[in-house]
Amino acid sequence: MVQNMHVFYVFLKGEAMQPSQSKINTDKPKTELFEFQNWEVYRKCLLLTKETFEIAKELSRYQDAKLSDLLKRASTSVVLNLAQGVSCYSLRDKSNFWRIAKGSLFECVAILDVVEVVSDAEFKTSKDLKEDMQSIGRMLSGLLRWAEKQNKG
Repeated sequence: MVQNMHVFYVFLKGEAMQPSQSKINTDKPKTELFEFQNWEVYRKCLLLTKETFEIAKELSRYQDAKLSDLLKRASTSVVLNLAQGVSCYSLRDKSNFWRIAKGSLFECVAILDVVEVVSDAEFKTSKDLKEDMQSIGRMLSGLLRWAEKQNKG
């Protein structure tokens, strides 16, 4: 029942290594305690965090511990700031946290680009993961536009 799964590969000495399959289903909304846990963008952010932690685990095996740590921090920041923004009462405060979440998402993209360029292992981010990050970025932009529109209205 695992869907929307993405794979990244780390190539070392001709062997493709693949992480375990993700168990986060982003297709079907669940009924959770907090409303934001049902949001598609939140579920996609969780999936991104899971996948980037798997990438980070592989990176740390190949002497890229600093990049691994940066990637884990940035991906965690996306989901945490999204959730924290929901808890705010003012639209200005919500927008601030959602902007930080979007900035952290862009940081993830940049870190993965850096990893591809400097990593000891041959590394390539999957097209699906890049598309998911782009989708999350559009959703966060939509939240920011909504907040701006509400603030003006």
